Amino acid sequence: MSLASSRRADTPPHLGDPALLAALALASAAVARLDAATALHPLLPALLHRSRLDAARRQAAADGHLIDPWHLAAALEGLPLRAMRDSERIMDAGAIQDAARLALDYHGWLAAPDEDAEAAVRAALAALEGQRPYGVPLLDAAWGAW
Repeated sequence: MSLASSRRADTPPHLGDPALLAALALASAAVARLDAATALHPLLPALLHRSRLDAARRQAAADGHLIDPWHLAAALEGLPLRAMRDSERIMDAGAIQDAARLALDYHGWLAAPDEDAEAAVRAALAALEGQRPYGVPLLDAAWGAW
């Protein structure tokens, strides 16, 4: 698919050599083993918290809502945002509040998904069940998102 084309192809793009796909599957298995090895590490909760904050901040930024990581951490703990109180314009305070609300929603999906989030994930997985163009779970999920 070229950049000039506005029409998406119906089939996933060809990724090349099957050996490359096998190597990617082995790499994802190595990451899974690393995840299992860190399961009992005492710093794991802190690392997960930090990575979830960063992921939520990046997702909000992708949607056009920039938020400072420290503002997000404060909002997560229920603290008032000083930037809103010190803002000269009410529109700036509203933008900060909107960014914080969206990032908190994304963080909730990552840290403690509710029943609606779980149902949405199950529905997405069911829709992708019959479509496995590559045979590698990570690539299949990327194709499904595409």
